[in-house]
Amino acid sequence: MSAGRPDNVRHHRTENQQIQQLTRGTITAFQESITKPRPTYKNSTAMVTRRVHKRQMLLVEDEDVTQIIEYTLGYCLLKYNIDLHAIVIEANHIHRVDTDADGIRPKFIGAFHSLVARQLNRHYDESDSFFSGKQTSIVHNEEAGDILNRIVYTMGNPVADGIER
Repeated sequence: MSAGRPDNVRHHRTENQQIQQLTRGTITAFQESITKPRPTYKNSTAMVTRRVHKRQMLLVEDEDVTQIIEYTLGYCLLKYNIDLHAIVIEANHIHRVDTDADGIRPKFIGAFHSLVARQLNRHYDESDSFFSGKQTSIVHNEEAGDILNRIVYTMGNPVADGIER
């Protein structure tokens, strides 16, 4: 006993303090793992890049891989009313420039990447993450000239990477 209180009361308070400390740590860790919200605008054009997990070369030129990506892309473009301006699929990442008429690019990205990942995991007989756990890169255009710059970057990327000459 200390200061007229039973030991179990002091122990209880210490336990509560420990729980509060753990809870604070859990909340902080949880908040750090949440991606920051991004603005979504109607009629916005952006360059979107998504990498394969560990930059593995899984988007190779293969008839089945090409068919999966083309079909899934076409399906999602129609479903979410996205206009495609340019796309380049390299062995370990995809660059795309598109316009989102309805302001629902996140839904399009989620559906497209999820469907491609599930189909290609099945194709490769894998079950792990297909795409990188890092947030998809979305570069919005600030000025009209930015759209052309993003398309040139996208289409020139294989040359810059030494894949095409």
